[in-house]
Amino acid sequence: MGLRRQVFVAPMSFPQRILALFLLLRLSAAALFPAEEYAGRLQRAQGMMKTEGIDALFLTMEAHHFYFTGMQSEFWASPTRPYFLVLPAEGQITAVVPTISGTLYQECKHTVGQVLTWPAPRPEDDGVSTLVDVLQGIVPSKQGGRAIIGAELGSELSLRMPGSDFLTLKKRIKSKAQIRDASRLLLKLRVMKSPAEQAIQSQLCKFQSDALDRVPHILKAGMTEKEACRAARIELMKAGADRTPYMACRSGPGGYTDIVGSATDRKLREGDVMIIDAGTMLDGYMCDFNRNWYVGREVPPELMSVQETLYQALEAGIQAAQPGRNTADVYQAMADKLPGAGGGSVGRAGHSVGIAITEWPSILPASAGQNVTLEDGMVFALEPALGFGKLGQYLVHEEMVVVRAGGAVLLSQRGPRSMPLISNGLATPELGSIDSLKKTQKRIGKAVVTSTQAFMWMMVQHDEQCLNEMPRIRVNKTAGITDQISGHGQLFRKH
Repeated sequence: MGLRRQVFVAPMSFPQRILALFLLLRLSAAALFPAEEYAGRLQRAQGMMKTEGIDALFLTMEAHHFYFTGMQSEFWASPTRPYFLVLPAEGQITAVVPTISGTLYQECKHTVGQVLTWPAPRPEDDGVSTLVDVLQGIVPSKQGGRAIIGAELGSELSLRMPGSDFLTLKKRIKSKAQIRDASRLLLKLRVMKSPAEQAIQSQLCKFQSDALDRVPHILKAGMTEKEACRAARIELMKAGADRTPYMACRSGPGGYTDIVGSATDRKLREGDVMIIDAGTMLDGYMCDFNRNWYVGREVPPELMSVQETLYQALEAGIQAAQPGRNTADVYQAMADKLPGAGGGSVGRAGHSVGIAITEWPSILPASAGQNVTLEDGMVFALEPALGFGKLGQYLVHEEMVVVRAGGAVLLSQRGPRSMPLISNGLATPELGSIDSLKKTQKRIGKAVVTSTQAFMWMMVQHDEQCLNEMPRIRVNKTAGITDQISGHGQLFRKH
């Protein structure tokens, strides 16, 4: 028999177990994508930079640090310290970051070649001098000229550093470099989602779809909007999402009049429509779509009609989202299915989604002059809206898709064609009691019962009236089942 080799592992103390878990999480976080994914992003950016005559990119936003390096940290929630990346037109990235985060960037060897640190926070010079040295070292592509530094100066981007420090930076490097906007380059780069990115967003959309499908089963009339959102967040976490940074919730009689407000202490009542619009995150990527629910036992006819119209409009948008067409084509396809102007009242009918919950481009009409040609791999949230009712209510439907030849492919699971009901907690209806229904109808400004329900209540009222008008009768107790009974007169006699 061969010898069996035994390995003895000493038991770890509690601090050692915590450290081991921390290291494991750090390792798994660093391996989100293969190194080739990040290297490919850097190479594409450098190709675009050369085309546009940009010698380096200067980046401060969390989204761009994550996109090019893969570095993830909850520490971005603190606004105290700035973080800088310098992407040259050739070679690897230089990270100029606070000492506390230096190790995280050193692990990103797939794209980061140099990490320079300073002991932040240091308001009198929070990394600016080190950054000046790096940018002054950029070799200009035009001999004898200044280096062109592209920065996050355009729409949908922002500088994550003090404005005064940015002005100081421009002044100190102006003899050797000039800063200009590079937002279009960065937005075009991020709008194309790789298969790896699409896979994460597809999984995340499934998590959110499953969680929101369970919402009507866990909510009930009488709960507040805040309670409803807490329950929805729990379901999203249980489904597998990392967190839900964005959740808008509004409810109102017969419909809502706002779609971006936070949940309130308003209680759900019969006849209400509630929206939850969730932006959930998984591995640094976002999804964005909503669901609507009706608090009651049956959706009123007018609301059913609005629901069906939006369902068809969204379907038209999905079919229109094909490579070679543009964002205005998608907008118009949905608008053609809507009454009136067809544009809704929210300013646009969709947008791209990626690392940020809303990304460029928007789904806008041709008149906006912002048409963008669709390409295979773009990911969008399509969201037509339609106003109705006397109180300014409107309804929004939203789904996420990825552009494909022959029509977009749904990433989210298609919402139900009929609006789901929240019926838990409703009072048992009293047959023949029309007064309460009339009060509800007056409150929301529209009918709250279907024609079938109205007919049933009318029949009940008619039967009650007939019973009240009939002569009083009593049972003839002397008639038995063995007696020959020729008619009702033998069994019932007038009293």
